[in-house]
Amino acid sequence: MRGYRRGSFTPTISPRGIATQTEENIMPSHELLTHYGVLIVFINVFGSSLGLPIPATPTLIMAGAAIALAAEGFSSAAAVFGVVLGAAVIGGALADIVWFHGSKCGVLMPRRLDMSDKLSSLGRWGVRTLLIARFVPGLAFIAVLLCGRRAVCLRSFILHDCAGIGLWAAAAMAAGALSAPHIETTYAAAWQFIW
Repeated sequence: MRGYRRGSFTPTISPRGIATQTEENIMPSHELLTHYGVLIVFINVFGSSLGLPIPATPTLIMAGAAIALAAEGFSSAAAVFGVVLGAAVIGGALADIVWFHGSKCGVLMPRRLDMSDKLSSLGRWGVRTLLIARFVPGLAFIAVLLCGRRAVCLRSFILHDCAGIGLWAAAAMAAGALSAPHIETTYAAAWQFIW
């Protein structure tokens, strides 16, 4: 990449005292994720799980790529991968617990709503549906509501929900780590085109 050095973000000050950005000192998104990745992943997964229209998978893919690009060794990459994975699991589980308790009390999903056909499909697989729910668009949201509606044990819900979120986040981050060189090249080309 022309004009890019890893870790070279230093703002320049113009004569008027305003920080300007030049091609040499703009922080690419994978460096931003390297510095603030845990917080960004936590907020993104938490917001996405609450129902905000922000996709979490692209953030997890970029986080995996950032970890792979910034890693100095396998052990440091594995440690950072685990911390970011933990942030994703905690963020997703906290939001799902809100929906779980809301639907259990009937606040977020009215009790008079006819859910017999959906309850029967959840009855076949039970709380294990949460293990694959994040991989199917929309299923995670419905499965959490139905688990609350069926009064699934909170401990079982948290265990299966955290395992499902962990599988989903690990798969997305692994995909980003495996395609990190391609993501960096594509990002550099797009960045030169934009600026």
